[in-house]
Amino acid sequence: MKVVKTMHYCKSNLKTGCDHKENCKCKPIIVNNMGKEKPTKKFVMDLWEKDEFGVFQPVRIQCIFGNTRGKAKTSGAKAMLEVLKHD
Repeated sequence: MKVVKTMHYCKSNLKTGCDHKENCKCKPIIVNNMGKEKPTKKFVMDLWEKDEFGVFQPVRIQCIFGNTRGKAKTSGAKAMLEVLKHD
């Protein structure tokens, strides 16, 4: 396998004076797709997983700036990677 897409958080892309709430204009998540970089606030990738019955189920991987909660938020984290799967 080879790497075709990467995503990382870049603190230097935060705007000075922004409260990072509803009107946040910061785009600190950098998505690199085949050498082309794009700053954004949200990274989403949809994948398919085959279950034990051979049926494909959707799986979403996402990282959203400002979605932290619990211990991650209190530690100072600004973005959290989440894997979502249908029940």
